[in-house]
Order: sequence, then C-alpha cells, then structure tokens
Amino acid sequence: MKPARLHTIAPSILTLTLAASALSAQEVVELPGRDQRIDPDFEEVYRVGVLDGESWEMFGQVNQVAFDAEGNLYVFDGTSGLMGSGDLRVLVFDVAGGFLREFGSWGGGPGEFNRPVAFAVLRDGTTVVSDAGHGAYQLFDASGAFQRMVRAGDELGMWVSEVLRPDPRGGAVFGGDFEGGLGPSIGSPGSDGATSPTSRPVTRVGLDDEVAHTDTVVKGWLP
Repeated sequence: MKPARLHTIAPSILTLTLAASALSAQEVVELPGRDQRIDPDFEEVYRVGVLDGESWEMFGQVNQVAFDAEGNLYVFDGTSGLMGSGDLRVLVFDVAGGFLREFGSWGGGPGEFNRPVAFAVLRDGTTVVSDAGHGAYQLFDASGAFQRMVRAGDELGMWVSEVLRPDPRGGAVFGGDFEGGLGPSIGSPGSDGATSPTSRPVTRVGLDDEVAHTDTVVKGWLP
C-alpha cells in the first residue's frame, strides 16, 4: 500500500514547487534613481512677423508651419477648413528668416484655393494642399508655381483631418487623425457625398498620377 500512497503525494509536491517558482518570477525590482525634470533651453534662430510692416510680415491667422530639406520655413496664413473662405497664402522664408516668396490666392481655378483643408511640404519643397472645394490635392513646386491638381477620385474621398504629413521618400503624403480632428470623407465633385469613418486609419496618399491612390499604413480603433 505504501507505493500507492507515494504516487498520490508526488503530484502535490510538484504543484507546490511550480507555484513557488512562479511567485519568485514576479518579484518586484526597485529601479535606481527617479524621474528628473528637464527644463528646455531653446536658442532663438530668427523671428518673423510684425504688427505693422510689409504685407508679407504681417500674419493674420497662421494655420501651420513646415520646413523643406533646405531648412526653408513655410507659413500657411489665412482662413482654411470646410468653413473657411479660402483666402489662404503661403509665405516662404530662408534659413536666416529672410523673405523669399509668397503664393496662393482664393478662386475656383487650378492653383487657386477653394476651401483648403490641410497642408504639407515635401523635402524637395513641393507644397501639397488638400482642397475640399476642388475635391483634389493641389501641388506647387519649390518656386511656388502651380504644378498640377491630383483628383481625389470618386471611390477615394479625402479625410478631413486638418493635418497632412509629408512622406520623406517624396511623391506622397500621409493622412490620418493625428490631432483628434478626423472628420467625414469628402469625395470629388459628382460623388455621393460625405460618409462617416468606421475606424481611425493612417493612409499613404500617392500623388504621382492624375488621380490619388491610397494604401492603408495602419488602422486604429475608433472610440
């Protein structure tokens, strides 16, 4: 009878040993040191904008700023968005803050802004403006000259995120809910209109063709 009793006890001993090992693996380790507050120390490189001066140095409503690979500063100044009037202008300054050029005006033709929503500057200085009024992305070269218009397409739509990010590889931008402002999708003229998003995607919008094409980079949960 003793062998049978030993077989009954052995599993219990094994179970207790495994449980003790698991408790040891969950031991809390105190980390040395503690969080330290670091006060930022920024050196002013230059300053642009005055209360009274030339038209190019008096800003009205700065929506966004961006830089190209050469370090030139692009200031998107004026009303924008779905409710904006489209009186947007783009001002460009060099690495020392010197004024280079200004471009952009309101209107319904190519190269004119009609409800501009989001902006991005590629590394080569190409300026991309998503324009809900045109249902397209408008592209301007590094000199500010209008290049072409890339239609959103009936099946694509434009995410009204108020934010675009440049693809460092060029030829595309990233669109998504970067700042919690994701709105409806707006198709090009002639489409069925606006639809509500069902997720929070980040998409790469290719701008090499006449019609924009997208690839979903990542798709997030929509609360």
